[in-house]
Amino acid sequence: MFQGLNNLVMNGIVLATIALGGQYVSEHRLSAGDLMAFLVATQTIQRSLTQVSVLIGQAIRGMSAGARIHEYQRLSSTIPLDDGTRIAYHSMLGQVQFSNVSFAYPTRDQQVNID
Repeated sequence: MFQGLNNLVMNGIVLATIALGGQYVSEHRLSAGDLMAFLVATQTIQRSLTQVSVLIGQAIRGMSAGARIHEYQRLSSTIPLDDGTRIAYHSMLGQVQFSNVSFAYPTRDQQVNID
């Protein structure tokens, strides 16, 4: 929204400058070089404001991504049991052992076996 409003205002300024500046040049109240210098300065400001609007958009996206990350950090991880109780993740200690496990990728004929 900021970028659209920025483009509308800055293009309006450029059009007004061309309309009024053309009149002043024809009346010899302003030289063509002065009008062109003002247009170049206006376009420089327009590019700077466009970059600011892009930066603001990136900052808003970053803040919303950060909010989602903080939301995940606040979640508590638990494992539900059949009797309705839960085990907290930090209380689980031990080792995992695979025995007689095999798998294969769908695109390959060869099967991997873990004994």
